[in-house]
Formats: sequence, structure tokens, C-alpha cells
Amino acid sequence: MKIVVINLKEREDRLKLFGEYHPNLGFEVVPAVDGKQVGYKQLLDLGFDIQHNWIDPILKTPLTKGEVGCFLSHWRIWEKCIAKNEKVLVLEDDARLTEDFNLEEIEELTEETYDFLYLGWKEMEESLPLSGKLVKPVYPYWALGYVITPNAARILVNDAAKKNIIPVDEYLPKKMPDLRVAGYSTNVVNPVSRDELGSNILGK
Repeated sequence: MKIVVINLKEREDRLKLFGEYHPNLGFEVVPAVDGKQVGYKQLLDLGFDIQHNWIDPILKTPLTKGEVGCFLSHWRIWEKCIAKNEKVLVLEDDARLTEDFNLEEIEELTEETYDFLYLGWKEMEESLPLSGKLVKPVYPYWALGYVITPNAARILVNDAAKKNIIPVDEYLPKKMPDLRVAGYSTNVVNPVSRDELGSNILGK
């Protein structure tokens, strides 16, 4: 299974730290889309648009350019997942694998049972119980670490979403009923604190 790490070009420091922390993990770097460099006309020319009346339900803030870039970065991976017809393990560059991360187990879980598996995430409501180490997410936040199959990617990539971009943290929960989804009840991928690495998502 291919492992990809999303990294913004101007944050090579984050990629360097990721590589130092996981020296034996084979992965491909996927350049992140810098939302601050994508003008609105360019966005339209690419066939996308935003949901203009979007207000974050928690922060009560409008959509940021960083959130647009983050959405587009994940969208590109989903499109490649469909084009190549192969599942992908997606990590953001602030992800850190725990000792419980088991690639063989993850492969098995996404072979037939689940088509979207959260590895590192935050539940904003209350998950539903599944078997063993897994739960069924209800309102999952973070796209920090997950596995996506072509079946799931085909559900996520659609014209309605393309023309109404919202934060990926809010888009994915809306699609939970349509996916065969599970998440580890205890994360096998955790984020580095924003206090340590900062954020390129927040702010206009």
C-alpha cells in the first residue's frame, strides 16, 4: 500500500522532522496546495468553487485560504486513488506514528471490511462501538492520518463537493453515512502540537 505525506513546500522543516522521526518508513511526498497562492478566479478556472456562506460551527469563522488549500491537497490524492485504482495511506506532515501502528493490520482491515479507516482523529460527538480496537466515527475531525480506498474516493469526489468547498474536517463527517468507515478507538497516529510546529491552515 502506498504511503503519502502531504507537505507544503515552504514548510520543508516539517518534512525533515517527519523523516527524522520515521527513518524507515517508505513514503512519497505529495506537495500541498498553498491556498494563499490560489486566487478565486484561478480556483474557478480549475473547476472549483467555495461554499460562500460557510461559517465554522465551532470557531464561528469564515472559510480560510489555508482550509481551501488543505481541501484541494486531499482532493488531489483522492483523484489519484481513483485513477490508479489503489488504496492510499495518507499522512499530514505533523503526523507521528505510535508503537501500536501496524501496517499489516491496517492492510487487512481495508482489504474487504472498510473502505475508509481513520488512524489519527478526534471525535466531536460520540463514536459507535464496533469490534476490537475499532469504532464507527460519527463526527470525526482531523485528516491527519487515514487510509482511503478507490470505492471511498469515488464517493468523496463529486461535483457537489467540488463546487462547494468547505474544510475537509467538516466535509468528511458529512460523508460518514455513505462510507464503510471505521476508526481506531485509540489513535495509532498522533499530531505534533501546533505550539511546536505552528499552522498554515488558520487565518486568512
